[in-house]
Amino acid sequence: MIKGKSVQLKREENDGIRICIMRFVRKYYDYDILMQELAPSIGLLTEYKKGKMNWEDYEKRYLEEIKDKGAAIQRIINLGKDKNVTLLCWEFDDKFCHRRLVINEINKRLASS
Repeated sequence: MIKGKSVQLKREENDGIRICIMRFVRKYYDYDILMQELAPSIGLLTEYKKGKMNWEDYEKRYLEEIKDKGAAIQRIINLGKDKNVTLLCWEFDDKFCHRRLVINEINKRLASS
């Protein structure tokens, strides 16, 4: 199973492998694998955080950014075959977080295979 949660939350037994997909990472974050290639680009993140684009535009641009990240997404899928995987990012609510978009992309790939 692949799920998401905030990196600010403590590790739980059912988290399995914790994969951090953030651009800016602190040494004290609790994760097993860092996959910054799935983090939004600095430019995209900056524009969104400064209010220069809405979520819909951010989502479209982020999905464009990860189109060529198939190997990273496949690695997560492969890890999730045998154990739980938890994607980590900063936001508590995944409604406006890119980890939800990655999980959606993973689910699309799994549904089409």
